Amino acid sequence: MSFLNKIFLQRVIIFLFILLSAHNHLLSSEIGQEKKIDEILFLLKNGSKDKASTQLKKHEKEILKYIDETKSAELSLKMGIVFFYLQMDEKSEKILNKAIVYDSELSEAYFYLGLINKYGKNLTEAKKYIQKATSIDGNNAKYFLELGLILEKTNDLEAAKKAYQRAIEIEPENTSVHFNLAGIYISNKEYTESEKQYLIVIQMKPDHVSAHYNLGQLYQTLGKHEKALASFSKVIELDENDWRALTKIIQESQALGNKKERDAAREKLYSLYKNDKSKKLTKQGFYIRDQFDVKSGKVFVLEYFELNGKMPKKYIFKLYEHSSEDSEFYISLGSYEGTNTIAREIGDIGPDERMYHLDGYESNGTHYTYTFFKSEPDYDMVKALVLEILSDKFKPVSSSRPVK
Repeated sequence: MSFLNKIFLQRVIIFLFILLSAHNHLLSSEIGQEKKIDEILFLLKNGSKDKASTQLKKHEKEILKYIDETKSAELSLKMGIVFFYLQMDEKSEKILNKAIVYDSELSEAYFYLGLINKYGKNLTEAKKYIQKATSIDGNNAKYFLELGLILEKTNDLEAAKKAYQRAIEIEPENTSVHFNLAGIYISNKEYTESEKQYLIVIQMKPDHVSAHYNLGQLYQTLGKHEKALASFSKVIELDENDWRALTKIIQESQALGNKKERDAAREKLYSLYKNDKSKKLTKQGFYIRDQFDVKSGKVFVLEYFELNGKMPKKYIFKLYEHSSEDSEFYISLGSYEGTNTIAREIGDIGPDERMYHLDGYESNGTHYTYTFFKSEPDYDMVKALVLEILSDKFKPVSSSRPVK
């Protein structure tokens, strides 16, 4: 080999060595940056948001600089996910759009852009991005689940149903999809199909509280009171402080004529209220004790835990007529301060006793008084009188109409 050829060969070897070294350096750098992102994602997935945020502040600039240099779609996607879970939506959206520029077929980038728009209440854009994700990857159940949720929010229930059904085809064991599909069937009044979906969820996940509760509500709607009671009782078995389920047990026990179980559940509910076990219940101050059908519509009964104020009511029977979504008439069992003061002065009740009265109120301001009680009457007695009033068998002793 000539001297010149030897020099040329040496230069080629040196060039290849430099090229290989540069490649290894880039590869090592990429692994290093990806490792930093993965560490942040790991912290986020394990609930260490503050630590993840600290790590991001430490490495963000160098990671973003590296992404700009390498135009790595995968690293852009991962950083977009980091920003998303840290609720830095503007940064997340910016880098996810870069990921799409680097790789237009990166379905997960479209998916997260859809989520950002969903939480930003831009449902039109959210739907567009999620649909794009499903068009690229038609075998990802979570894409179709989110698409179904967005379509539900836009009230496109038929399209939502199809999205959920596709998700189930891909992932039959996904309880979230079955649960959401059950809700679609209820909206469509396809009650048999809804029942099937809730039962599937319960079979796969026996401790799914919401599935038991919703199934109970479905049975209650259908008038299957024994099945409803069993479902709500299961909720209490799983969570003894679920006050909504307790109210349903009271309602269903009432419907079945099981006063012992009704009163036991009511006692537990009062205990939850007194011990402030639920802030919402305490703030609300009442619960729906009963619901029943009458000829003209449906009655919901509110029971208040305490008699507060000058004109407190213990029960309110609200009538919702078949032709109206609003209550035009209600009957209340009240114990007003003025009435009690007069009753004590004339000796009808003692100083520590209360007078109760049954009144009717129309939305136009008309007021009817039906009867008085010298102590709090039994609920069943009051309900019986209300039924007579609503069937026009019990007349008021007085009435008043507002002066125009």
